[in-house]
Amino acid sequence: MIRPLALFLLLSPATPNSLIDLDRRISSSLEGGNRHPLLDISVEAIALATPAVEWGWILREWQSNSATERYDPYQIAAFSLLTTYAVTGMAKYTVRRERPDRRYKPFPSGHVAASAAWATAASRSFEERAPLYWSYVALSAWSQIYVGNHYFGDVVAGALLGAVIGSVMHERMWREPDGATPGIMLTFRF
Repeated sequence: MIRPLALFLLLSPATPNSLIDLDRRISSSLEGGNRHPLLDISVEAIALATPAVEWGWILREWQSNSATERYDPYQIAAFSLLTTYAVTGMAKYTVRRERPDRRYKPFPSGHVAASAAWATAASRSFEERAPLYWSYVALSAWSQIYVGNHYFGDVVAGALLGAVIGSVMHERMWREPDGATPGIMLTFRF
C-alpha cells in the first residue's frame, strides 16, 4: 500500500500537461529514428511477433504436457490473453488517445498488455522462469515505443493492465490439489 501512496504523492502536484510532456520526452528518447536499418527491422519483427510467441508457447506446452495437480498453467495463460484482448480493445476505443504519428488512437498498448498477462500467468506457474518472462515484456514494451506504435505511458498502462488481468485469472483458475477451488473462486474449463 505504501508504493501506490508514494506514487500518488509524487504525481499529485503534476498537471496533466506536464505528465503528457514527460511521457512524450521519455517516448522520444526510446523511439527509433530509422538510423540503424538492422536494428529497426529486428525491433519491428519483435513488435509484430509477440502474439505468435505467447500463443505458440501456450499451444506447444499445452499439447505436450498434461495439467498439473493444482492447475493448468496453459489454460490460465490462454484465458489471461483473451481477457486482456477484450479489456484493452474496449479501453482503446473509449480513451481514444493519439498514437505517435498514427491516425488512430489506441490506449493502452494491447501488445504489451497481452505480453504482461501472459508473463504474469506463466511466471506464477513457473517462478524460476519469471525473470525471462518479464524481460520479454520489457522487450515487447520497448519495441512498441521504438517502432512508434505507442508512447511510454501506453506501454506502462498496458503492462499494468496485463499484470492485473494475469494475476486475477491465475487466482480465479487456481485449484487445490484435491481439485476444489479455494473460497468462492471460479474454475474455468474447456
